[in-house]
Amino acid sequence: MTSQSPMLISLCSALNGRLKAILSVAVIIVASATFGSSVYAQSKSASDSEHLNQQRDLYRQSIKLIGKGDWRAVRKQRQQLVDYPLYSYLVYADIAAYLDTYSGTVKARFLQGKWLDYLARRGHWQTYITTYGMHDYVANSSRQCNFYLAQYRLGNKPEALQGGLQLWAQGKSQPKTCDKLFGILIKGGHI
Repeated sequence: MTSQSPMLISLCSALNGRLKAILSVAVIIVASATFGSSVYAQSKSASDSEHLNQQRDLYRQSIKLIGKGDWRAVRKQRQQLVDYPLYSYLVYADIAAYLDTYSGTVKARFLQGKWLDYLARRGHWQTYITTYGMHDYVANSSRQCNFYLAQYRLGNKPEALQGGLQLWAQGKSQPKTCDKLFGILIKGGHI
């Protein structure tokens, strides 16, 4: 046994040395992962901040281009701003400027109608009312119902109820989009 003891002691020493080396490597890996992720988070945060600043500058340029009527450049820049927090305002400014510039044209009336449909689907009632009143727009029954529904939702109930009653009394079937407005009239005992 005594001859095996030195061998066992040297084996234990070797394992102990290897174990120390493995533990050292593990500590280095854990430390670098922890420190590295912190550095990554800081660099990602800096990168996000830089990206946001670039988008902010691009947004400002786009607003200026809208004022100049440079629609191609705006469309190109808008694609780079889809995830920018103020993207919807850029779209609105773009559409409003287009409607102002080309009011009375077939394309402008078509765009205004489609924009109104979009706003109604998303419940953007204040913008709906603003857009509806632009350039003497002549709306179909569906958009008229949405206009009076917008009025109702924003607290202008007398005008909404009066307009809804006029649409109800037309003596012909109205589109399904009028159901909400007519439901309000029925529930309130107006019809």
